[in-house]
Amino acid sequence: MIESPKQENFEKYLESGKQTVITPAVLEIARSFEGTTEQKIHQMVQFLRTLRYQTENKNEVFRKRTASQIITDGYVTGCTDDALVFIALARALSIPTKYIETLDLTWLKNGGRPINGHVYVGIQNGVEWKVIDPSARNENANIEQDGRVIIAEGLDSWDIGATDFDSLAKMSEEFREKQQSQI
Repeated sequence: MIESPKQENFEKYLESGKQTVITPAVLEIARSFEGTTEQKIHQMVQFLRTLRYQTENKNEVFRKRTASQIITDGYVTGCTDDALVFIALARALSIPTKYIETLDLTWLKNGGRPINGHVYVGIQNGVEWKVIDPSARNENANIEQDGRVIIAEGLDSWDIGATDFDSLAKMSEEFREKQQSQI
């Protein structure tokens, strides 16, 4: 679990980001999930399996769609899309959920292209955050064990400033440079 300061404002992570607005379509899907919070989380992860994986036009839509658009389009292009849909559904159920951008430790050491990272979500669990990897359908993920480091957290991708490949690359390179200068 991600360590969390006790004074962290979980309510912030109930708010919609610009990519994670709770539209009527999102709300309708979220209301179909039943049971405990854990059961609903499992159902949300399973829902993601109904969206097909597509890479044909990934460059055109990468980080440019909202959760509602992803659902309407019926496909995801990777971990960012999975996370956005999951976050919108969870927040529609009043579950505080944060977007977590990470980079692979190997890439941080070696740099180069492509930039290797992954997106997780954090679910508020008491005073801690439970990490979920919606893309891998892993409801008990561990960022450190996966060989990654958190570079940004927020409401969604746009909230942290990653709106396309270029802005993500710039953010990642700046983080890497900062890490290298501290060694």
